Amino acid sequence: MKRTLFIFEHKKGFFISPENLVLIISTGLIFLLGYLNSTPQFDFGNLFNYILIVWLLYFIGYMVSNFFLHERKNGEFKGKIELQNDSIIINKSKYELNEINEISIHSNDYEGQFVNGTFEFARHLSNGLNNELKLKLSKGKEINCHFLQTKGQRIKNFRDVLINYHLKGKISWLHLLNVLEMDDYDEIQIFKAELKERK
Repeated sequence: MKRTLFIFEHKKGFFISPENLVLIISTGLIFLLGYLNSTPQFDFGNLFNYILIVWLLYFIGYMVSNFFLHERKNGEFKGKIELQNDSIIINKSKYELNEINEISIHSNDYEGQFVNGTFEFARHLSNGLNNELKLKLSKGKEINCHFLQTKGQRIKNFRDVLINYHLKGKISWLHLLNVLEMDDYDEIQIFKAELKERK
C-alpha cells in the first residue's frame, strides 16, 4: 500500500458561505420589512406575507440540506505527505527519522463523517481536512501540516510504518493506540504481544 496523504493548507480568516450570506441578508430584510409594515407610513399588504413564506421555505430547505452536504474547503491542496520507514517526506522536503524527536498525529476526522450534531447553521458532513501531522525536529524546529483523510485512505491503515515509528521512539505508546483507534483491552494485549516479537 502506498503510504501517501494529501496536504491541505487552510486559508486564514473568517469565511461566510454564499448560502449563509443569503440567509443573513434575507433575514435582515424580513425584519426591516416587518418593522416598516407595522408603521402607518408603509403598507405592503400581502407582499410581506409572500416574502415571509419564501424566506421560511428557504430556511427549511437550507437547514435540511445541511445534513447531506460536506463542509466547504476553505484553502487548497499543496503537495503530499509520504510516510517511509526511515523518513517522512512533506511536500518534497525529506526529514530523516534520526533528525525527528517526536511525531504527533491528530487524525480523528475523515471525509463524510457526521459532524455538528446539534442544531447549527453549518454543514453536517466533514470534508476530512481537520487532521494534523506535527514533527518536532532535533534542531528545535517544528513542522506542522494538515491532511485529507477519506473513508478508504486513513493514516490508521498505515499500521506497519506507525509501529516502526513507535519502536524507534518517535511516537509514544498511548499516542500510537490513539492513532490506530485501539481501545479494546483484549485487542491491546494482543497488540502488545505482537510488538514484543518485533523488538
